[in-house]
Amino acid sequence: MKIRSLLSAGLFGVFSTIGAMDSSIAAEDNATALFGALPTFGEASLSASGRYLAFATPIEGDYNVTISEVDSPGKIRRIAFGRSEIVSLHWSGDGYLLVRIRTVTKDVADLTDSTFYQTFIVSTANTAPPLPINRNGHLGFDGGNADQIVDLSPDPTHIYVSALERYDNRRVQYKLLKVDLTTGSSSIANEGKLETAKWFSDGAGHVLARVDAPGPEHDDVMIPSPGQFRKIATLNTPGAPATIVAVNEDGRSLAVALQDRNGRSSLHSLDLASGVLGASLYQNANSDFEQVILDRRLRAIGVLYRDGEIRSAYFSPDLQRVQKQIESVLPGRAAHLLSTTADGNKTIVLTTSAQSPPALHFVNLSTSRIDNIGESYPQLRGIRLAEVQRFDYRTRDGYSLTGVLMLPPGRQPNNLPLVVLPGPFGYGLINFDWFAQFLAHQGYAVLEAGKRSTRGLFDMANIAQLREWRAAKQEDIGSAVEELVVRKIADPNRLCIIGNGDDGYTALSSLMSEKTRYACAVAFRPVTDLGMIVQDTRYNYSGLAYNNFNSALIRNHEKFRTNELDDVSLVKRADLIQGSVLLIDTDKVFWDSHSLHMRDALQRANKHVDRILLKDEDGELSRAESRVALLNAVDKFLAAQIGN
Repeated sequence: MKIRSLLSAGLFGVFSTIGAMDSSIAAEDNATALFGALPTFGEASLSASGRYLAFATPIEGDYNVTISEVDSPGKIRRIAFGRSEIVSLHWSGDGYLLVRIRTVTKDVADLTDSTFYQTFIVSTANTAPPLPINRNGHLGFDGGNADQIVDLSPDPTHIYVSALERYDNRRVQYKLLKVDLTTGSSSIANEGKLETAKWFSDGAGHVLARVDAPGPEHDDVMIPSPGQFRKIATLNTPGAPATIVAVNEDGRSLAVALQDRNGRSSLHSLDLASGVLGASLYQNANSDFEQVILDRRLRAIGVLYRDGEIRSAYFSPDLQRVQKQIESVLPGRAAHLLSTTADGNKTIVLTTSAQSPPALHFVNLSTSRIDNIGESYPQLRGIRLAEVQRFDYRTRDGYSLTGVLMLPPGRQPNNLPLVVLPGPFGYGLINFDWFAQFLAHQGYAVLEAGKRSTRGLFDMANIAQLREWRAAKQEDIGSAVEELVVRKIADPNRLCIIGNGDDGYTALSSLMSEKTRYACAVAFRPVTDLGMIVQDTRYNYSGLAYNNFNSALIRNHEKFRTNELDDVSLVKRADLIQGSVLLIDTDKVFWDSHSLHMRDALQRANKHVDRILLKDEDGELSRAESRVALLNAVDKFLAAQIGN
């Protein structure tokens, strides 16, 4: 069966009007506005039969969900969620759409900011406002795991979620709740234990397994036994990091991510009958995987991995075949199957490449047809984008890595000012980095360095691991930069490094370890004081805090000594930094203190540092105004430090 490529005027029409709202800024001929605009779509999902298509999109600064009838695209319903970012969309049958949102709220009493996640129910049978899941006293919790959907059962009027309930003044507990989608009310389906961290279901509301974390050293996999649960396996032990991710397609095993000594992950199957780890589901000697792909039943069906660009690898031969057919119709673009109907005949597909913005398509396998729905960045039509190249190199300690090199359009690759990214900076759709594309448009070569593993700062369980991770990151980045200088692509006197979060820590660390290499660094919401993080954790949470955070550093906070953390905390080593620094933070969410303390430390050490705040921004760059302000600040700083 060969898929034919067509243009559906009806489906495309749903999107083109939304795209036009953003594309009007093209007339301004303002690069920061063009590249800083939000994409026209985010999450997208098909209902069980394929009758409805739902997608998230920003309209005039607010986040909306649009529901369209596929066969009658003129019937459109839009639901506004204001400034709350839409995190995920899931369908229960054709009758209910579950919208999970992320909101930053300010506590009037103490003026602090908190991030909350909440799930809303949208009924297709009526036009009533979205109905919040009523947790009946089960409290939301900062960290993203409150109201996490566990099971979309065959009964389309009920789902199961894992929610947090405060146990006492300092501890919270995950419980499994049954939610009635007609009313939003919930009841406790299973209490679990205080140390219960995750739940897994068979898709019909029956518990397959739960994961208990009785201590920071390991996780226990528990399965139902008459009147109780019994342990079948212990994972995530010292020296053998592991994460239990999801139920596999067979419904009888769990997908488990295992890390080798270098931090590179492989995905394996854990049999729930025997507790034995089976054959590998995914293993790549040259690439770690980024995340596991889940289907509409929340089962593991594949992985996203990086091979110069983000690609999808599916376990099922049928899905592999569909992916290859779509990529043959749209050569040069990687296909990602976002949502598939229950019968497998219809699917929503995102196609993209590192050099062109993503597009959304509707694929009907029963008619062998692919319809284009919309573009993500219509305002960039006609603008010459960066030349994107796969960049293979070898580190000084012997690893073969693949990075991405973006070259400014229309310029020869000779002695260019170079901006180094420890990892993708721009939040957005797969492969298209609006931030890196903007920098290339402004005349900079942009290198996203390869990495030997996807482990981050918060995956470190002890100080030795943290130091080893930090050194490996510097090696992976430094070797790539050296190669570009040797090839005379990069001007060795005009190098700057930019990162956010973990990568902001790495960017600033580079000005210490590579003292004569970089002229400057930019850090967006960087982690700068590890001692402050661990101290807050010790103070605010009990020894069972590891249940509430999927973070090895937090789970093992008692192992880190203050003097050891001071040695790897940037605020304690500011005097070692060489080069100019720009710190960018937000006026929401209290991580502001990390950049503030870093600025003060650099000023005390008589270092050149600037700090700016993005107004009314939640830290995820979910507003176009924030992106534009960020691009303007970085562009001005780079022009002054390394020129373009």
